[in-house]
Amino acid sequence: MGKRRRATDAGMGMAARLRKWFERLSGRSAATRSFVQFPEILYAADRSTIPLAVGRREFFVVGSREHPKWAIFGCPCEDGHLVEVTLVRHGRRPSWRLTTWRGRPTLNPSIHVQGEHSCHYVIRRGTVQWVRRAESGHDRRRAESDEPPDESRF
Repeated sequence: MGKRRRATDAGMGMAARLRKWFERLSGRSAATRSFVQFPEILYAADRSTIPLAVGRREFFVVGSREHPKWAIFGCPCEDGHLVEVTLVRHGRRPSWRLTTWRGRPTLNPSIHVQGEHSCHYVIRRGTVQWVRRAESGHDRRRAESDEPPDESRF
């Protein structure tokens, strides 16, 4: 009779293979794919009351719950840079819409930091969902080409 493997041992092998496949597909390592949650929104009357060093799990809103002006938070990537987005929609572009769920933030549209730091993610219900690099690159190449976008996708 052959040696029996426990079900958890077999599952671990499959999990490791799936993780490697995902890393190859997304171009991200396990460390940068981590899901960082913003457990609560901290409100500040003005920008000067927010600390200069904001942690990866801190999410500040300048303004009030009724009239938010800016969202300021530590980027969930490994670089630790600060992200500031405007929540005022009066003709300012770009602008984001902030909604809350059980005190956790949701920002629309996605956050796409380009330049020295390259990060692209969505914040939904306080959870960070990374956008795959392959999707970002495809969109960038399509935008740079002379061909019009395929309108059947919209």
